[in-house]
Amino acid sequence: MDTITQRAQSILNERGDLLFLMCLILYTGIMASLSLLKLQTFFTTHDIGIFTQSYWTTLYDGRFFYNDLEFSEAGVLSHFGIHVSPVLLLLIPLYAVSPGPEILLIVQSILYGSGAIPLFLAAKRMLGNPSALVVSLVYFLYPALHGANLFDFFEISFLPLLLGFFLYGICFRRMLLILSCGIACLMIKEDVSVLILCASGVGLIRHYREPGNLKWAYTFLILLSILWIIVSFTLIIPGYGSPSGETTGYSFVHQYSSSLPAIQENLYPRGEYLFQLFYPLLFIPALVPEMLIIALPPFAEILLSFSYFDIRYHFSPLVIPILFFATILGLEKIRHRLADDSKGRYRALLIILVVNAVVACLWFSPVMDAVSLVHSDRLHHADSEWFREGTALIPAD
Repeated sequence: MDTITQRAQSILNERGDLLFLMCLILYTGIMASLSLLKLQTFFTTHDIGIFTQSYWTTLYDGRFFYNDLEFSEAGVLSHFGIHVSPVLLLLIPLYAVSPGPEILLIVQSILYGSGAIPLFLAAKRMLGNPSALVVSLVYFLYPALHGANLFDFFEISFLPLLLGFFLYGICFRRMLLILSCGIACLMIKEDVSVLILCASGVGLIRHYREPGNLKWAYTFLILLSILWIIVSFTLIIPGYGSPSGETTGYSFVHQYSSSLPAIQENLYPRGEYLFQLFYPLLFIPALVPEMLIIALPPFAEILLSFSYFDIRYHFSPLVIPILFFATILGLEKIRHRLADDSKGRYRALLIILVVNAVVACLWFSPVMDAVSLVHSDRLHHADSEWFREGTALIPAD
């Protein structure tokens, strides 16, 4: 009897893994298609041009991540004079094989979709396969994820996958994951260093009295994060900065110097942003304040800014992995309290969570606007005759 039960459980797990993989492929395909559709119908912004030209000049023009947009606006010699993102170097071989913005948008969709992998593995281990599938489905339906995925291309798209495995390492005491993914996260963007610094501090406090080398791994990441922040702002950004010596690379810091009056006048959109982050998760992350502490630096960066508090922008991935791990831990707390759940209240909660995620997706997900472009006028399309004739006039060099 035990053998039959184990075999049945194994089949259910295999089916669960297969369903997750199918959802991952479906999400990636849909979001990549919509991203390309936005590109073809001229609904992208100048940011895709920044990265497309930066890769082109690096490969074919001998100038390291140079682009005219940031040079003309900020006077920097390279994108690294604005943000320190060594992780971008990983995509150079792909761009060499297929030069153009399309490959960047496709890779971004793959990266954002893959951010569900550490969530699925963590939820499966803590809660079992049905709960893991629910968490993954809510992730794929998450409006803030859609907004980031559809908003051009940015280096922050690497964060959900890498930060997800970093948080997985913290939850299950995996020192190799903590070190490797923590260091990898530092390579994404300079402001991520503050997030890793805070997360490592929480991990150190949480595991300080436990035997083993975890506390030394956290201490190393704390020191490395501080060092990387110093190097980024004193050496790398100034090194690729304005020829005139102006500190143009500090623009994202400068915006906070006079932000308090603006915050007092515009509290509603910031509150709306928080609602759109927490509502699809039924506010379950609030049950795990110790995890939300890790999100304090990125929340401060977003909410104290002039304009970052919008799920249509690319800043939400700074907090999305943290909110979902808090959701998993919150569900674990709820299930523990309902250990003798004879009425299936936990199962009902999972159903409500999925239904609520669908409602949130239909209510305010940016993907709904992108879908409407399917029926756009062919005259407003990159494969229209006037556009092809116009681009044909551009010299080959």
